[in-house]
Amino acid sequence: MPVSLIGFMCSGKTGRGQKTAEKYFLQFFDLDEIIEKYYGKKISEIFAESGESYFRNIESIELIKHFSEVQDRNYILATGGGTIESPENIKLLQENSYIVFLDPPFEILLERIKKNSVGRPMAKSRSDKELFDLWQKRREIYLNSCDCIITDHTSANAIEIF
Repeated sequence: MPVSLIGFMCSGKTGRGQKTAEKYFLQFFDLDEIIEKYYGKKISEIFAESGESYFRNIESIELIKHFSEVQDRNYILATGGGTIESPENIKLLQENSYIVFLDPPFEILLERIKKNSVGRPMAKSRSDKELFDLWQKRREIYLNSCDCIITDHTSANAIEIF
């Protein structure tokens, strides 16, 4: 069964997902990379040109396509931090994968976001307080959607879930 990684921006979904896929000889997919490749634009460009609502719509479309097109049922999928804001996306993830929530403390996330805010449209114009509020809102959804929570925040390590 596919493993879908959910979590706030900079929680390690891509980095740890790649390490986990390598460790267990699995394919790795990143939903943001799938979108960028298909649309020929960076996520930040899509946000700037068309807005968050448009992006969330194409994110949902690409998630549906991904689960219908990928034949291999053993792989790791890193989702976007806001993928879970759509109840339909949550349902799709729950029906098609084992969901792992990467849950580092907010302080760690904020430090990472400040070091790596380029290309993160949801972080670009938000204050620390606004990011905290967004994290709190999403964290509740992550907690209610996942099958497993990983609180270890060493982003360079593979996830020990198998």
